[in-house]
Amino acid sequence: MNSTGALAPAGALDHLEVRLPEPFPTKSFYRPDELAKTLDTSMGQIYRLIRGGAIGHVHLGRLIRIPAGEYARILREGVSFPGKHE
Repeated sequence: MNSTGALAPAGALDHLEVRLPEPFPTKSFYRPDELAKTLDTSMGQIYRLIRGGAIGHVHLGRLIRIPAGEYARILREGVSFPGKHE
């Protein structure tokens, strides 16, 4: 709609392009294997970080899922084992 409330003419917004920074969370929850692939690490490492409390997660039945906010935090800040410093 334009400022008068009318719809924009067909094709008027064809040039408009919206890009999200990559990688950018687009889902509500992520599987541990998706995070492992994104971080180029093993599933074992991801599960150790989950068990150690370094990665926030939720259980959906027997499934472990990583909330999008936690996924974004990890991409932004990284993750390391609790109590260990590089």
